[in-house]
Amino acid sequence: MRYHVALTLLIVFAPLSGCVTDSDGLIPTIETDIEHVETCEISRDNLAPVSEWNTDLHNQWITVNDLMHVSYNDSIDPETMDFGEYENTGRTSGDEQWKCGYRYHVWIPSEYTGEETMPLVIHLHGGLSYVPGTTPEEMDREIPQLDGQPFVIIMPEKKEWDWLPSKVEDIVKDAEQNLLIDEDRVHLTGLSMGGRGTMIVAAELPDTFASIAPICPHHWPTDYRELAPDLAHLPTWISHGDIDDISHYDWAVNMSERMEALGANVEMTTMEGHGHCNWDLYTEENVGWMMNQQRA
Repeated sequence: MRYHVALTLLIVFAPLSGCVTDSDGLIPTIETDIEHVETCEISRDNLAPVSEWNTDLHNQWITVNDLMHVSYNDSIDPETMDFGEYENTGRTSGDEQWKCGYRYHVWIPSEYTGEETMPLVIHLHGGLSYVPGTTPEEMDREIPQLDGQPFVIIMPEKKEWDWLPSKVEDIVKDAEQNLLIDEDRVHLTGLSMGGRGTMIVAAELPDTFASIAPICPHHWPTDYRELAPDLAHLPTWISHGDIDDISHYDWAVNMSERMEALGANVEMTTMEGHGHCNWDLYTEENVGWMMNQQRA
């Protein structure tokens, strides 16, 4: 295992509810079929291809709502959870959207021609949930595109506490239905609660991803360190600020040590003097590393 230590003077703190910074100048979202879905009427047991979107829209966000009409029996009812001090923010939906699939946003680079496969990076946001109508600009887009190594980005939105593997799995299938995706180069990453979600989802879908890159993964309510045996087969790059007062830095270090002990290909980046919501932890180095990983 290699340890990477970076020094920065930028210290960012944000509440558990999410990580939002200035999004001025980003390209507007193209939204398809925007609506508020209170219930989902299609059973996943009978799921057929439900999405078709315009793949000619390059260098802008396409918003896809179709999976919001699909009901997932393994969804966790927020009313059954003990949120403790987060009681007011934990019950994220007054309706039953927590049962439904994810709305998601797609970024297709200009290099995409539909003639050659392209890698896919799925980013899981932090915080509890995003309200209907939230744009990826408000969630931020700070994953750098690389010269000569273009890739598609998908950013889902959840309406429940933790990320659900079955819902992410269907997004991957949806993308592969609509785009020519390199199925051996699908990567999963996320920040804060999305960092923990990255590990939860990848542990449940062991044959789906080429690599994972959790950023400042949050420690509650799931001890993600227990997932080390389920993730040891996956190339993993963990990044964390060492003065993060929202997510436990020492847990991230311990997770990397546990995975190394299991023989995993694991990298650990420490941002010295850095707090939470570390979009700076997406660098050309670790994104380039993702692009060089292929599913075993």
